[in-house]
Amino acid sequence: MASHQCYGSRRLVTALEAQGIQVGRYRVRHLMRQAGLKPVWEA
Repeated sequence: MASHQCYGSRRLVTALEAQGIQVGRYRVRHLMRQAGLKPVWEA
């Protein structure tokens, strides 16, 4: 079950597409790295 507070590149792409913003997952991943953001892996 996904947390509503944790976003990875896939979930960000889905959220951005819902707002009408087209962006690739690898672009989002690159921008997350530049910003120092890391996805949270839940067990």
